[in-house]
Amino acid sequence: MLYLDWEANKRDHAERLWGLTRSLEQPPEGAIVYRRMVRPLTDEIVAVRHDVASLEVDFVVCDSLGPASGPEPESNDAAVRTLMALRSLPTTTLAVAHMSKAAADAPGPGRPFGGVYVQNIPRSTIELRRMDTGEESELALTISHRKANKGALARPTGIVFSFLPDGSIVARRGEADLTRAPLSAQIIKALAAGETRVTGIAESLDVSAASVRTVMNRLESRNRVLRLVTRSGGKGQETEWGLRDTTRHTPPF
Repeated sequence: MLYLDWEANKRDHAERLWGLTRSLEQPPEGAIVYRRMVRPLTDEIVAVRHDVASLEVDFVVCDSLGPASGPEPESNDAAVRTLMALRSLPTTTLAVAHMSKAAADAPGPGRPFGGVYVQNIPRSTIELRRMDTGEESELALTISHRKANKGALARPTGIVFSFLPDGSIVARRGEADLTRAPLSAQIIKALAAGETRVTGIAESLDVSAASVRTVMNRLESRNRVLRLVTRSGGKGQETEWGLRDTTRHTPPF
């Protein structure tokens, strides 16, 4: 792996890697190559290509896309030039991009800072959002797969990093925050919590009952949920729903 770093320094990354791998098998010597970057990627791409070839690199991390883009990183021209430079590498590439405060505070999925091509050119995009656990020694994230040009989107998942006094960093699975997830994922979570009726789910999610019914019918066609019973009431028929057993095969949302 070749790590192109515009954000920090080699010592910071070495300390972080030590913390993450202290209780695990250490990476082989030379498996991670660090390169400090100060100029735009397009100015350094020839040297980067040389490193990739000479060191037999197959994975490149660009941290981060804003400074890698150089002047006017918000422009489409900067996004296209930088991302196409990354695409010229014969490797898998991961580009870290920030969100503006406005995008982070807006409802729904976030958008990376920059022109529309920052979202359009990548084949797959993943959004990470911090969650508040109330613990100063923890960092909790929700990982949401926002775009996939090939295949289905992965389900949202959570991860929690605990920073121990001895410098170790322990990672464990956490509960994802589905506030910004697709309505189907939120409905599945509500059903797993014991809610069964459309009106109850709609109230808990603060959405219309009609929207819940539409998604519920779609989930039913995909064998994710099933109708349990239909009761007659003053306001008509209220269907109760449940989750299907998907332990053998779980289709995407």
